[in-house]
Amino acid sequence: MAFIGRAIALAALLAISAGCQPTTSTRVPLHTGSSPSPHPTPTPLPGCPLAVAADGPEVLKAGLSGPDDLVFDKDGRLLFSDIRLGTVSALNADGTVVVIAGGLSAPEGMVLAADGRLLVAEQGRNRVIAVDMATGSVSPWRVFPNRSGRDGLDGIGPLLPNGDIVVPDSPNGVVWRVSGDGKTETRIGSGMTRPVGAAADRQGRIFVADEGGALWVLEPAQRRFLSLRIPDDVLVGR
Repeated sequence: MAFIGRAIALAALLAISAGCQPTTSTRVPLHTGSSPSPHPTPTPLPGCPLAVAADGPEVLKAGLSGPDDLVFDKDGRLLFSDIRLGTVSALNADGTVVVIAGGLSAPEGMVLAADGRLLVAEQGRNRVIAVDMATGSVSPWRVFPNRSGRDGLDGIGPLLPNGDIVVPDSPNGVVWRVSGDGKTETRIGSGMTRPVGAAADRQGRIFVADEGGALWVLEPAQRRFLSLRIPDDVLVGR
């Protein structure tokens, strides 16, 4: 089992062999509304072995404004949120970028829900929104009160086997398990400084990265698993 920070995960995703790279790169106009026009039929990223060039990782896409988090959709496209532009976009196999949703307030973490919608943590409004991947329409999924004056939600996920979603409530220092429809929530962790990312292993244990200097584990009882400087995200290796 390995715990990998967001920077390491991003580096790994970028470390793809030159033979798998697109030769052209066309940027599409950004849509600023909350319900963008339907996007083209998705093209999966081609399967290819992970390889590191002699001078470092290969860059899939450069010149982006503020990419913040990553997730693959069911068609194999790489989705990324842009905290500066307020968008969620897809990187196609030919190197083009298609905006899935726009008009968001500092979109951060993302996870695919069991019903196929993309759930996005919208930090500026301290809520989770649901994006219909077929139409790009955006709807509220769950709003979390934020009276702390601090930045809102950061990460989101994972999707649990029963369809629930783990949501680290960053400004309030608690962790919620929310039903797949976003209607009910159960607090499963508390007393944290700023929980920002979560992951689950095969045994069902939930790990939470806390920027206050800890990696917590919920088994379901909460205990400090590691002391770290400023952990930002967590993944569980296969």
